[in-house]
Amino acid sequence: LEEVGAGYTFFWSSQPKAERCDAGVAFAIWNDIMGHLPCMPQGINDRLMSLRLPLRGNHIATIISAYAPIMSSSDAANE
Repeated sequence: LEEVGAGYTFFWSSQPKAERCDAGVAFAIWNDIMGHLPCMPQGINDRLMSLRLPLRGNHIATIISAYAPIMSSSDAANE
């Protein structure tokens, strides 16, 4: 999902509202650099997004935004 405002474009990935469990990931990208990106951020699933950034020398950096819930004490006891 993409939303523009306040000089930034926000991209986020999460579960549909019916399945939502307060988890999601996002990138906020300054609008001035949006036109220089080779591709938009990609939502891999509701907990992972990737963003590819061009570097000098024909190299590309991939940035990953990840969400991992905190394990509760009852979850830890089950493992």
